[in-house]
Amino acid sequence: MPSPETPSLNGPDKKWRLGFWSLIATQFQGAFNENGLKFLVIYLILAIEKDLTQRDQMELLVGVLFAAPFILFSLTGGFIADRFSKRSVTIWTKVFEVGVMLFATAALVAPNLPLALAAIFLVCTQGALFGPSKYGLLPELLPQEELSWGNGVLELGTFLAIILGSMTGSFPPDIVIDLNRFQITVQEFQRKIVLESGQPEFLHPTLSSATVSGQNLVVSGNLRSSTAADFTIDFYASPTADPSGHGEGARYLGSTAVTTSTGKV
Repeated sequence: MPSPETPSLNGPDKKWRLGFWSLIATQFQGAFNENGLKFLVIYLILAIEKDLTQRDQMELLVGVLFAAPFILFSLTGGFIADRFSKRSVTIWTKVFEVGVMLFATAALVAPNLPLALAAIFLVCTQGALFGPSKYGLLPELLPQEELSWGNGVLELGTFLAIILGSMTGSFPPDIVIDLNRFQITVQEFQRKIVLESGQPEFLHPTLSSATVSGQNLVVSGNLRSSTAADFTIDFYASPTADPSGHGEGARYLGSTAVTTSTGKV
């Protein structure tokens, strides 16, 4: 039985393990958020941008905004880690990250592409400022003999977070249309109808129903126009209806080809 003078080894061991695994969890969450947000925004671009050239440019911009903070602010992160407590830097950069992710969530729900792009830049700025502190904390948290092992665990956690974040962000959030959220009305299905002759006409078919069957959205209605004419109808949706009743839809849902009957319907 140890005497009162014998120091306990469990206390220090428990302390460094708690601090180390907290750091791993913090780094994992940050890397997961960065990559998940990046791919969510890319799929948002694919959903709302129909012009292929513009789409490619926006995807390139996402990559630039993702990488630029690490080039611009990594040295600043090192300076901050030397000047202030690395623990304090870790805590406050994590608080900043939580705020940015709430901002990003609002931008994605809207959806607002410029704000979502800004969120990518901000969350990667957090990663750049936090990076030097996380590596500087390892020698302070771990015993000397555990340092190489700790570096390996940190890198493994980072790569797993990148992979899982990329996979999670690759599932676009609009696979299933939620009728309760989007409140589907005729105003939300704005379309440009083009006649076979190539002459554009802005007509407004009557929408009689919109139902979800599995992952498919089934829309029914009437279109009054010239007899036996072919049309391509594009469908769009917005979170809220435009007050004018004729505003542009925010998200492209798809298109269908229709032919009017002899009764011009």
